[in-house]
Amino acid sequence: MPQDSALQTRAPKVDKETSRIDWNLHPAKQIDRMHRALNYHVRAGKGSSLQQDPICTEVSGQPVQLLDVKLVKADSIPETFFSPMDGEGASPGKAWLDRSSAGKGQRLLVACVSADTSPGSLDIPDGSMSWLEVRSVKPEGKKQMGVRDWWNGWPAAERNQGWIQLGAGSRQA
Repeated sequence: MPQDSALQTRAPKVDKETSRIDWNLHPAKQIDRMHRALNYHVRAGKGSSLQQDPICTEVSGQPVQLLDVKLVKADSIPETFFSPMDGEGASPGKAWLDRSSAGKGQRLLVACVSADTSPGSLDIPDGSMSWLEVRSVKPEGKKQMGVRDWWNGWPAAERNQGWIQLGAGSRQA
């Protein structure tokens, strides 16, 4: 059946802004979908490949790509992450290096909003958090690395507070 060309639409171009995470708007499920959609490799013959823009965020004004990301069920998060360790508890974009027996320092747990809070969304936020696990990152101008190595590269004062804040304009406490 022929298609009506007057009704055709074009998808927006994928660029760095498309892959930027807004921790106050994007729930973990949406970030996971962005990661799967934007961070892929296609090999088309010997030596050639295509890679889209990986999802990205900022930490203390420094861009960082999140390369190995997956959803985590809230019941698998160590209970200490739900308590107000720093007087605030979990908030969108707040990340901890999981040193529990399950994480062994190899995963960064990131709190995300529970529902899509973007304009026009029908989701109703319930105040709880959704969670992401990040296992590898690529800071701007550096090679890909595991989250433990990345975490250990931060100044001791920032590491010792036990968490970092991800997102544009983020600053350490």
